[in-house]
Amino acid sequence: MDQNSTVRKFVIYFFIGLATLSITMSACKKREPVSWDSDLLVPIMHSTLDVWDLFGDTNVVENSDQSLRLVVEEKVDMLDPDKVIEVHDTLAVDLFNIPLHLKFAPGQQLTQRQTSVSMDLGDMELTEARARVASLKFYVTNTIKEPLQVKYELLSSDKDGKHFEVYEDIPPATSLGPSYTVKTIHLDGYDMDMTGDGTQVNTVRSQTTVWIHPDADSIWITPSDTILIISTFDELNIDYTRGYFGQQTYQGQGSSYISVFNNFKAGSFNLDMANANLTIRNYTGMDVQMNMSKLATYNSALNQEILLNHPIIGQSLNVGRATENGPNLSDVQPTISKYKIENSNLDKLIELQPDSLRFKMSALINPMGNVSAGNDFMYFEKGVEAIIEMEIPLKFSANNLQIEDYSTLNFDDKGKLKSGELRVYTINRFPLSLEIQFYILDDDRNIVDSLFMEKPLIPSAHVDGQGYVIAPSTKTLVVPLTQSRINHLRKYSDILIRANVNSYENRSLQLYESHNLDIQIVGDVKYEL
Repeated sequence: MDQNSTVRKFVIYFFIGLATLSITMSACKKREPVSWDSDLLVPIMHSTLDVWDLFGDTNVVENSDQSLRLVVEEKVDMLDPDKVIEVHDTLAVDLFNIPLHLKFAPGQQLTQRQTSVSMDLGDMELTEARARVASLKFYVTNTIKEPLQVKYELLSSDKDGKHFEVYEDIPPATSLGPSYTVKTIHLDGYDMDMTGDGTQVNTVRSQTTVWIHPDADSIWITPSDTILIISTFDELNIDYTRGYFGQQTYQGQGSSYISVFNNFKAGSFNLDMANANLTIRNYTGMDVQMNMSKLATYNSALNQEILLNHPIIGQSLNVGRATENGPNLSDVQPTISKYKIENSNLDKLIELQPDSLRFKMSALINPMGNVSAGNDFMYFEKGVEAIIEMEIPLKFSANNLQIEDYSTLNFDDKGKLKSGELRVYTINRFPLSLEIQFYILDDDRNIVDSLFMEKPLIPSAHVDGQGYVIAPSTKTLVVPLTQSRINHLRKYSDILIRANVNSYENRSLQLYESHNLDIQIVGDVKYEL
C-alpha cells in the first residue's frame, strides 16, 4: 500500500471516530438525571436521667460510700419583728393663739413651743429606735388671713449629728374660712431618742415655731385667731430598737413552699425512714418561749395534709436571748437551740410528696419579765427563725412513680429526608424498671406527638442479693419515621421524657451516685441527594 493510500485511510477513520463521539455526547445530554440515595446514622439526642434530675441539684447529698440522701431544708419565720412593735401614734397636737390684740410685721415670730409626747406602746418601754421606713403626717389649720411659715423640729431625732427639721409655707385663711395644709414628711434612717428629758420611756420631744411669712403684709391678730398643728406617724417601720418589750404572747401560722417533689406527677414511694432536725435561732435580745401546736406537710393537688406526730408538738421550747457585740446585726450572736425529730411519722409526711410545709405556733416573749433591766433589743431584719432540716436516706420502693424531664432534639434534615427510623438506645443503671415515653412538644409545650404507641418497659439494672447494681440493663427501641412524625420533628425540637418507675416486687433499694438512665436517640435515615 502506497503512502498516499495510508494517509487517506487515516483521515477517513479520524472523521468516522469524531462523528461517533459527537453522536454519543449528544445522546448523553438527552438522558434524565440519575437519583442518588445516601444512608446515614445521625445522632439526634443524648440525655441522662439521674437522681439529681428527680430531686433537684441542691437537695441530693452524696455520702462517703456514694450512697445518696435527700436533704430538704425549710426556714420559717416564727416571730415577725414588725408584729412585736407597731407604732401608730400622734407625736404632737399644738394649738397656738395670741391672748392679746397685737400687730405683727412680715417675718415676725408668732410663737414657739416644745412638746413632749409619751406614745401609747402598751407594756413596752422603749428608750431608743432607728427608723427604717417612716413618714410623718403634718396637719396645719390656719385662721389668720395672711400666709405663715412653720418650722417643725423633731428634737429626739438624729442623723449624721443633726435632728430633723422642716420648713413649710402655710396659705392664709380666706373669707370662706381657714386654710388647711397636709404634708407628708419622711424620716427614713433617723435615730430616735425616746427617753424624753433623759429619764422617761416611749417619749418623743418636738419643737414648733411659727412666723408671719416674709412675703405677707402686717396684720392685727386677735385672741380668736388660731393655728392648729398636728403631727402624727403615718408609717413607722423600725430597723432597730432597745428597751423593755413587755411580756406578750404572739400567735402565728404560715406555710413554706417545697419544690423538691415537683418532677413527681403521679404514683407513690415508700421510705424506709426519715429524720429531721429543728433548729431555732433567736436574733433578738429577749427570752422567748416557743410552743409549736402544728407542723404538717400539704399536697395541694390532692388537697391532703398530714400532721407530724411527735412529742415536740405542744412542748414548750425555751430559747434564750441573743448577745449584742456591736452596733450592727452582723455583730449579734444568736442563741441556737436544736431538737431532733426521730421515731415519728415523718416518713408519711414526705411520702405525701408535699408542696408546702405548714405550721402553727405561739411565742411568749420575756416569760420571766424585765430581767434585762430595759436592755432588750431587736433588729428588724432578723427575729426568731426555725430551720427544719429533713434527712431522708434515698432507700425506698416505688410504685408506678411518674417522673418527668425535658430535653432537646437536634433534627435538621434540610427537607431531604426520604425514609428511615429512630433508634433509641437505653442503658439503665437504676435498680428500678421504667416504662418510658417521649413526647414531642410545640412552642407552648403542648404535646403534638409521641414516639411510641405504648410505653415500652426498660428493665431494671441487674442487682445482687443485697440490692447493689452489678450490671446495667440495655435495650434498643425502634421508632418508624412516618411522614407525620418527620413533619413534627422538622418543626419542633423540645421533647418531654415521662417515665413510670417501679421497684421489683416492691423491694426497697438504696440509690447511689452511679445510678442513672442513659438515653441516646440516633436516626437511621435515608437522604435524597
